[in-house]
Amino acid sequence: MKTSAVIVTLNEEKYLPRVLDSLLAQTHKVDEILVIDAGSVDRTADIARKYGCKLILHHPPVGGQRNIGGKLATGDVLFFFDADVKIPKDYINQCLVEMNKTKAELLCPQYVPFPGTKAEKITFKIINGLFWLTQKIMPSGGGSGIVVTKKLFNRAGGFKGHFVYDDIEFIRRASMKGKFIVAWKIILYVSDRRFKKYGIVHMTSTYILLSFFFAIGFFKLAEVVKYSFGGYDKK
Repeated sequence: MKTSAVIVTLNEEKYLPRVLDSLLAQTHKVDEILVIDAGSVDRTADIARKYGCKLILHHPPVGGQRNIGGKLATGDVLFFFDADVKIPKDYINQCLVEMNKTKAELLCPQYVPFPGTKAEKITFKIINGLFWLTQKIMPSGGGSGIVVTKKLFNRAGGFKGHFVYDDIEFIRRASMKGKFIVAWKIILYVSDRRFKKYGIVHMTSTYILLSFFFAIGFFKLAEVVKYSFGGYDKK
C-alpha cells in the first residue's frame, strides 16, 4: 500500500525536524510527506523544503489544513500528524498490520505525553482508556495522530474546516462509514507543551468540559470552550 504522511504546521521550526526525522527512520518508509503550512513566519517552510516534503500553503483553521492535505495526498493510507509528535520507528508498519488484521479503515493509537510528568501520564492514560472503552458507541481520538484509508476519507467527505474540533468530528462521521478502532498497543508520543503552558488542572478541566459537548455531538457549540492552537512557547 502507498502511504502518505500529512503534517499541519504553524511556526513549528523547533519541532518539525524531529517529526520528519522520525518519519524518515520508519521501518516501513512513507511514500510521501505533505507539510500543510498556515503561513509560518519562522523557518518552518524552509525546513519542509530541505527535507524534500511537498509544501502546501493553506490558511487556518487546522481542519482546513488537514482537509486539503488529505485531498492532495496520493497514498492509499493517510497518516495525519501534528508537528510536535514523536513517532516510534515501527509506527507506520504497526498501523498497517493492525488495519489489515482487523479490516479497519480508521485508526487512532494510544497517545502518550512526552517528556510528561507523572500526573500528565496518568491523565492521558485515563483519556486513552475512555477512548478505548467507548470506541464502538462514541468513537473519539486526537488530531495529533489519525490514520485513515484514502477511500474512507473520500467517502466521509474529509475534514470540515469550519469546526475548531475537526478531529473528533471527523472520527465520529467517518466511523459511520467505515470500521474504526483504537489500537491500544500502538503508541504515538505527543508533546506536553500545552500542559506545560496552561497547567494540568486547567487542561484536565477543559477536556472534561469538552467531553460533555462531544458526547452529545455538539461540536460547534463546544467552541465556547476556548482552545488555542500554536504559540505555546510564547508568553
